[in-house]
Amino acid sequence: MEIKLTNSSVELRRRLLSLVMKTLMILFCTSLLSLSPNTIISQNNMISIEADRSLTVDEVFDLIMDQTKYTFIYQVDMFKGLPKVAVQKGRIKANDLLLQSLSNGKYKIRVTEKNTIVISEPSVDEYPQQIVTGLVTDQNGVPLAGASVLEKGTTNGTMTDFDGNYSLEIISSDAIIVVSYIGYKTKEFPVEDNTQINVQLEEDAAVLDEIVVIGYGQEEREDLIGAVSTVQSQNIENQQVNSFEQALIGQVSGVQFRENGAPDGGPDLVIRGLSTFGNNTPLYVVDGFILGTNVGDQTDNYILSSINPSDIESISILKDAASKAIYGSRAAAGVVIITTKKGSYDQKPIITFGSDVGIQSVPDFESPPVLNARELYQYQLDFYDDQEAAGIPLGGPQRNQRAFLQDLDGFENDNDWWDLITRDALVRNYNVGVQGGTKKSRYSISLAHQDREGTLINTAFKRYSLNINFNTQLSEKLNMGLNVA
Repeated sequence: MEIKLTNSSVELRRRLLSLVMKTLMILFCTSLLSLSPNTIISQNNMISIEADRSLTVDEVFDLIMDQTKYTFIYQVDMFKGLPKVAVQKGRIKANDLLLQSLSNGKYKIRVTEKNTIVISEPSVDEYPQQIVTGLVTDQNGVPLAGASVLEKGTTNGTMTDFDGNYSLEIISSDAIIVVSYIGYKTKEFPVEDNTQINVQLEEDAAVLDEIVVIGYGQEEREDLIGAVSTVQSQNIENQQVNSFEQALIGQVSGVQFRENGAPDGGPDLVIRGLSTFGNNTPLYVVDGFILGTNVGDQTDNYILSSINPSDIESISILKDAASKAIYGSRAAAGVVIITTKKGSYDQKPIITFGSDVGIQSVPDFESPPVLNARELYQYQLDFYDDQEAAGIPLGGPQRNQRAFLQDLDGFENDNDWWDLITRDALVRNYNVGVQGGTKKSRYSISLAHQDREGTLINTAFKRYSLNINFNTQLSEKLNMGLNVA
């Protein structure tokens, strides 16, 4: 007998080993797919949609929870403002539907072991931070120290150092930096993928060429040395103000404004602090006429309160000694120079009309805390009891007063006296004007009326003002002007 050996057992083992390796490879690829960041819900979960419609993100979550074993945890109103999700009739994978609903935002998604999907908004720290550096110079290449570099729409910003360098950590992906400097035009730059942005600023000719009125005449802003603050007519016209001093609030540094309460009261400004002579009132100069030399002068106060804010061309505040030296000791508390509008040469007549209505009231935090009738009654009785307890005998009038209080039965009339003597005051302003000029003459005429109620009852102020300015050139060296107010 001849026995012949074969390799069948070896071949069988080779085939089994190949099958096991293929199976392991498929399982490995499947597990890699399940770890993909785009796979949140198992691909086997399908969602049935009965008809074409648009769903909010919350409605999408409700639909997924109704047809799967998954639940969602997220903050209320997290998806408020996101567009609706358009779905079509048929079947769709739950994972695809979820990703579609969250495609318009950035969210942190975590799946727990119990099929709970936790959705939260990632913090700023979870985004990769970008640091932008650069150099800020003027048009001649000179570094600008102290220039402002701000991320637009945020409070994230910095300033350039002495050499004009800056470094700013960006907190948003689509950031725009805004670079500004006094006397230069502001520029904006999108950050994108840039890590270095060098900026060259250009001078703002409108600011440098601005004419500033001082005691000795007029100077351009770029040539001005002294401490002078200026408010132009454009800033006044953009506000609803009843008097010229209200136009200074929030626009002039180093000036304290105080309201005296009376609707016809004059201005109360403090420029250079308290004076050793007891007079803290600054010197007012209106078109060259000096006012405000006497403390509380009713005539001066009436003239100053009668100035129509819409007639003002500019207000200059002279603070330092050099700027106001021409006025001497009268200007120890500072100088306020008011220049009214005078029209323009070679200009066609321009007619303007304006009106506004407003309400003035006393804020609640300024209302004095007072006792009502019951509290005052109890306070006085406690006062008399405390005196007796301290061994201080009561006099005859005090005993009679206490007896009178003890005989009172009730308090039917309990008035808030502060509320009774104050009110919401109505303010109405009307003004009309015409300005123009020829080649050698210019004019400005305005008429205004203000009807202002006081916040204290039985107080009011009415103002009728007429302002006429006329200037003409008689020769190259001689001008004539007329000012009527």
